[in-house]
Amino acid sequence: MSSPATPSPAPGLGFKLLLVTFVAMGPISTDLYLPALPAIALDLDSSAERVQLTLGIFILGFAVAQLIYGPLADRFGRRPVIFGGLAVYCAATVLCLFAPTIEVLLLGRLLQAVGGCAGPVIGRAIVRDRFAPKEAAAVIGYLASAMALAPMIAPLFGGYLTVWFGWRATFAALLLYGLGVTLAIALALPETRPMSLRPPSGRELVTNYGTLLRDPLFMGFTFTVGGAFAALFTWITNSSFVLIDHYGVAPERFGWYFAAVAGSYALGAFTAARLGRRLGLLSTLATGLGIALVAAFAMALLSLAGELSALRLNGCFALLFFACGFVIPTGTAGAIMPFPHIAGTASALMGFLQMGTGVVANVLSGVFFTGGPEPAVLLVLASTLGAIACFGFGVVRQRQRLAEGA
Repeated sequence: MSSPATPSPAPGLGFKLLLVTFVAMGPISTDLYLPALPAIALDLDSSAERVQLTLGIFILGFAVAQLIYGPLADRFGRRPVIFGGLAVYCAATVLCLFAPTIEVLLLGRLLQAVGGCAGPVIGRAIVRDRFAPKEAAAVIGYLASAMALAPMIAPLFGGYLTVWFGWRATFAALLLYGLGVTLAIALALPETRPMSLRPPSGRELVTNYGTLLRDPLFMGFTFTVGGAFAALFTWITNSSFVLIDHYGVAPERFGWYFAAVAGSYALGAFTAARLGRRLGLLSTLATGLGIALVAAFAMALLSLAGELSALRLNGCFALLFFACGFVIPTGTAGAIMPFPHIAGTASALMGFLQMGTGVVANVLSGVFFTGGPEPAVLLVLASTLGAIACFGFGVVRQRQRLAEGA
């Protein structure tokens, strides 16, 4: 095992902004077309459940392809793998843009995910490459808060694009975004993997995954983040149908509802980044999980009392997303920091398992979909309790190792 490399001096604001645009490909590709889901179902003569699968299959492709990108980025460097992923993303977006049937759209979304997942996988590894461990958690938090602008702005933009030009315009916008990111990275992003780190051998590309899967601290952090992500993705999957179809929110106004929730995530991530240095990683995570539990129980109680409305449900999810802003960036940093020599692989496996929980949430949302908010509320409560259990049994039990610097 190679010894950890000392990160280079911390890069400036321009570097971080470029990293945000790259890492944000996932949320933008998910959120821009959310207001178009009902229109897609109508235009392609498909059911709501099948159209919802365009989200689930994206997350599935996003999850599985990460397992390839991470080791390749550790072996060959960050830049070559980035450009390969961006090429696949742009080609797949063209397929989505001209999809004549829901089956072709599902294929396009799968391939789009395979290309787009290079963003967060390699982006997290780049943070580990360029920032010291004590700074990386704060940097990931700040990046998460900046990235939350994507789900704030994207549904707004996507809603108006859908109303003015039809649902295909959302994929035209994604294509332009992908091409723009490709050009920016070609001009401004250098190779960041330290030359002093020995590239893993072909055998190690596989065995490193086994090392991580056997590590209790890595798995504890990963599934704590996964539980929070499942709760978050339950709302992403259900929000447009519940708000637009059940509560009668206009498609062009849906983006404002979603922006309030996404803005809460940005605020939570920014707050956690500021408080994290004082509270410490475990206390920051515990705080986020406590807030998430309050939000989950609040919406459950309102649902049982028959008092949920569009604004109240959205308010509860805004509080939940604020909590996820504490949990997801902090837990991500905790999972990756002990493994600088295989940062790409650790980022990939963590992302795969995290996205796997999103796929489960998406499938369960489709299976139990009734048109109303009740199934989503129950899924959020179960996901939150699962995250708390993983934190207690996985992370807290390893607190001595964490205190020693893992």
